Amino acid sequence: MENLGRYCRGESRFPQRLRELSVLICARHFDSQSAWNTHIQQAVEEGVPADRLDRLARGEDPDFKAEDERVFHAFAHEMRYDHFVTDETYAAALSLFDEEGVLDLIGCIGSFSMSAMMLYTFQVRLRPRLPRPFTGVDGFRRSRTGRIWPDAAFPLQLLEGLFDQENTRTAAHRFVLGGAFGAEPAEASAERLATSPTQAAC
Repeated sequence: MENLGRYCRGESRFPQRLRELSVLICARHFDSQSAWNTHIQQAVEEGVPADRLDRLARGEDPDFKAEDERVFHAFAHEMRYDHFVTDETYAAALSLFDEEGVLDLIGCIGSFSMSAMMLYTFQVRLRPRLPRPFTGVDGFRRSRTGRIWPDAAFPLQLLEGLFDQENTRTAAHRFVLGGAFGAEPAEASAERLATSPTQAAC
């Protein structure tokens, strides 16, 4: 897993812009606000339009204008929601990325999906003052009150100090963020990991 994550982050055939986009696609699909907030600013700095990502965060069709972003998202969307990739989308991806690039695309979506699931399973928490970018998500569960984030663009300047520094560092979170996302080790809930088999495995 760690080797796959390292490859997807730094050695795949995609530019960093599409690597960051793949993380955000998976973060949105699995409601991982930690992964989203860790990578949103990097994605924008790499050139992914912020207004398109706002739409993605709200669960809308992002309607990417760049062809590679549009095809990348369409391929990932069909894999995750339809479980099959149409001939049209496959042909477009093959034309843009070649066969090895299509394999890299599948690997990135698979690797970052698993990482997003680990982040919310082990409840990697944000500081209370940080934005919660997804509607219908309250902490680590579905919100019963509906919308928790307005339609306006979320303020990127608030994305500093992502993780609660007062909690204890854990082997599991060093593995998840260092091995899978390549971020700095997160500070998270020691109580939740105290009896976790993942902590011993890492």
